[in-house]
Amino acid sequence: MSASLASVFSATVHPLENAYGKAVMVENDLRYRNARLRRKIEGALKTRPELEAVVDGIALKQPTNASLEQVQANLQERALAIIEAKPELDGYFDA
Repeated sequence: MSASLASVFSATVHPLENAYGKAVMVENDLRYRNARLRRKIEGALKTRPELEAVVDGIALKQPTNASLEQVQANLQERALAIIEAKPELDGYFDA
């Protein structure tokens, strides 16, 4: 399949539904965003270890069997806590 044909095909395919009724593409997007935000948080903590105390309590609030949405909310809460502690990092978490 040519590259242009592949791009047209991928643009017209509807997302597959998994057994739970969630769109697979949405689930993959959440996984990607969670991984990206987690890397950003880890990067901020690596260069500013004093921020670990700020996010540790928030991280511990997340249940071990959390949904992707719960993980995203927890990661966002940690990122906001970092920004509140170090406002100069506000732009660090931008896309």
